[in-house]
Amino acid sequence: MSETRHDLLTERLFHATVGKEAQMLSLPGCLAALSRGEPLVMRRLRPHQGHPWHTFTVQLAAIAMHRAGASTPWPGEDAWRDALLALTDSREPWCLVVEDLAQPAFMQPPVPEGALDVLKNAAREPDVLDLLQLAKNHDVKRAKMGSAQPQDWAFVLIALQTFEGFGGAGNYGVFRMNGGLGNRPDISVCTEEPRFSREVGLLLSRRPELLASYPYADGGIALLWLEPWGGKPPCPLNILDPFVIEVCRRVRIAADGASLEARFGTSTSARVEQELKGNTGDLWTPIRKKDGAGLTMGAQGPTYARIHDWALSGDWQPSPALDPDGAAAVELVVRALIRGQGTTDGYHERRIPISGASRRGWGQPGHREQLAALSSSRVALIGDFRRKVLRQALLTYLQGGRDERDLNLSDDGAKPFLEAFERDVDDSFFPRLFDDVDRDEVDRAVEFERLLRDLGRRQLDRCFEGAPTADARQLRAVARADSLFRGKCHRILKQLAQAEAAACEARSSS
Repeated sequence: MSETRHDLLTERLFHATVGKEAQMLSLPGCLAALSRGEPLVMRRLRPHQGHPWHTFTVQLAAIAMHRAGASTPWPGEDAWRDALLALTDSREPWCLVVEDLAQPAFMQPPVPEGALDVLKNAAREPDVLDLLQLAKNHDVKRAKMGSAQPQDWAFVLIALQTFEGFGGAGNYGVFRMNGGLGNRPDISVCTEEPRFSREVGLLLSRRPELLASYPYADGGIALLWLEPWGGKPPCPLNILDPFVIEVCRRVRIAADGASLEARFGTSTSARVEQELKGNTGDLWTPIRKKDGAGLTMGAQGPTYARIHDWALSGDWQPSPALDPDGAAAVELVVRALIRGQGTTDGYHERRIPISGASRRGWGQPGHREQLAALSSSRVALIGDFRRKVLRQALLTYLQGGRDERDLNLSDDGAKPFLEAFERDVDDSFFPRLFDDVDRDEVDRAVEFERLLRDLGRRQLDRCFEGAPTADARQLRAVARADSLFRGKCHRILKQLAQAEAAACEARSSS
């Protein structure tokens, strides 16, 4: 047997907090804690590695349970250790370092050439391999993990091999995203049931559907790092298990005294055929109905309007993880690492509490339809108010009180105020939506329109106070912008205008 180091099955390499207690856990120990529903925090896991770690544990658990014929996750560490070892028949695939290059190591396929020289790049810090594109060394610095621990290498390998995109010639990405510049988003709900157990069960229940709808093989390759890879050709989908954990890069970790060094190189093709446009049956990815493509979250991130599109609009097939399966939905989770061309455009994560009747109603078609209709009408109204009321009033002031027909609509001076307005709306959109869906239609419309007017007024007043305009035109600019704002509010916010007119009439008659 070749020399090995850092066996994830037996060594307690992961620094975690279980409940309120700090512990060192093995990989089976992590799965056991998750199976028991205990709060588990991986203390050295970087924020953008959270979703890769979660998908890895869910897929790995589903593979092990399916092969063992189990229907519920095992609560004990020993049971998980036995189940994982049964997937590989040897310990080498669970070790970070395996000297024999003909054998797999953890998330590292065998090197058929038999020599590390074919992997021409080297790194002593695990963050060099991480998903973040840091060529300019701005914001998050690279190669700063000089005191890295084995768990840091494990987290980086999981993120790299299962979430990486196209990184230039010879550096291909995973097949579970829509194109090399795509991403693997997480659009899901958390329920009162522990998330890990719920999603493992959901994945297992979807297995027949995945086999019927996608070109996977029942009993196919489930751990792709077990297979030798010399950089070509791509692996066909029809030999892969529907729960497959892939690897997309040629990497091998070697021991250098007491420290570790990664050797990595390019390939002449992607590891897996890239023909599904991100529509791979991934548990957390919505699918666009018009072309069957998986979601790629854009650089703007998860705004209220985008979340409406992905979760409620009907233009997307919601991700399976958005279905609470009869349980109360307590939190909406939206996250993704946004990839640009040679850049990282930000890690975005939003966790939105689901309140009111929507907690129980989220999984009920009738309630979701009501929620979607209300959300759609509000997104449209916000857009109208932003364009036809606030933007026009801002430009009127910024351009010295010009008549509306003479405004220069290409002027971007209003942009900071419009963006601030959108942020303010975003903060309150979903809490109000969840609480309002079962309220009286007129009352909720009046309150929401009043909110828009107040938020718009705030930005217009900020503009009056801080944006420059010629002194000689100041009073005229303020008067005309204020008049335009009031008049257009009356025309666009019709429910509010009617309610205030009725209240004024009632006061006059009393």
